[in-house]
Amino acid sequence: MPMPVVLVISRYFPPLSSAGSSIRLIKLMKFASEQGWSFKVLTQDPERPVIPEKRLSEFLLAEIPAGTDILRIGNPFFGGGIVARLGRKMAGNSSLPWGLSVVWQGWKQLHQARPDIIFVNTPPFSNIMAGMALAALFSIPLVVDIKDDWVDSPAYWKKGPFRRMIENWVEQQVIRKVFATITVTRTSYDAWKRRYPSPALAKKIFYIPNGGDLDEYRILWNRKRKPESDRFLLLTAAAGYRPDYRDLSFFLEALEQIFDRVPLTRDLVDIEIVGEEPDDRYMSWFKSHMPKASVQYSGILNRLALVEHLWKADLFFLVQPQHNFTAISATLYEFWAVGKAPVLLFSETGASSSLVIENHLGGHYQFSQVEEASRYIEQVYQAYCEHHPIWIERSGVEMYDRRKLAQQMLTIWEDALNERR
Repeated sequence: MPMPVVLVISRYFPPLSSAGSSIRLIKLMKFASEQGWSFKVLTQDPERPVIPEKRLSEFLLAEIPAGTDILRIGNPFFGGGIVARLGRKMAGNSSLPWGLSVVWQGWKQLHQARPDIIFVNTPPFSNIMAGMALAALFSIPLVVDIKDDWVDSPAYWKKGPFRRMIENWVEQQVIRKVFATITVTRTSYDAWKRRYPSPALAKKIFYIPNGGDLDEYRILWNRKRKPESDRFLLLTAAAGYRPDYRDLSFFLEALEQIFDRVPLTRDLVDIEIVGEEPDDRYMSWFKSHMPKASVQYSGILNRLALVEHLWKADLFFLVQPQHNFTAISATLYEFWAVGKAPVLLFSETGASSSLVIENHLGGHYQFSQVEEASRYIEQVYQAYCEHHPIWIERSGVEMYDRRKLAQQMLTIWEDALNERR
């Protein structure tokens, strides 16, 4: 039997953007290829992107399965010509023009050797539009992976009533036409089920959580847990620390309160930032409030180096984007898989806070609870100083092993193939 072929449509794909934008997809492709699936990918051209993107995920290129056919499609309005400038002025940051190019190039390149199914992840949601068009043209099943919700998302509520009405209607068309919609948190799954309770639509909605590749962390699991130095290390490894997304000011205010209460901590605490560098305003705060040698920006690390850096932390910190109730950063699963330092999470009540609270991963605080968060940091710090550090247990994280989660996705793909036959 020939190897089944999946057409993947994803604007975010290595090397562009952060690892968090594409690692779920890349790990899925990696594990699926081990079971005989092959892939064709339609993604954006790094030399002609929809919007300027940092190359933050180049290390993931090594995990793309051998033989994957990648067609990189440029922004049709990229460049300095009059038409390009006019197109950018009209389209703004929308990826819809790029999505139309994807449909045209996908049809032109693949209509004689059609794939067996189409797999699309979001955001952006123009990926879905391109996937629906090609699925209709090829008469093949479409599976959509909703990493971040569309309707009821923070971006959705910033739009006007007419735009929200259109997006509600579009989502209704999606759920009616796709073979399956995958949600990545229980909160998102429940919300989709409430919006589409009819049995015919509800059976198309599935829950496959985000997670971590536990194979990367097994090297840690026989190590003795102990502080790695005589200095207390707070570490974060998330992208997007800027005022309009992950606002780090809540954490900085909590840290400043500790420095005021316990002045010695200013010289005994280290900060490490792994991944994308935060907004300059946050880096300026570190420079003005802490000794220069106490703040380390480690940049983009490959997976092996990342795991080793995470092991050295005494407390992880993470700020969830505001109003992002249904999402869980994959970073939380990685902190959990380390099985050592606890987590300080700033977020509203939602999927992320539930994961931290229910699995005893550390402390969760609302954005208004700066003082309480400050006291928690001090508690973990004092326990460290008294040689009784606070650790978390990795028990339960095996439920979120990407290899097992990939198998759940493959079951859905196989059902799609069987229905087509």
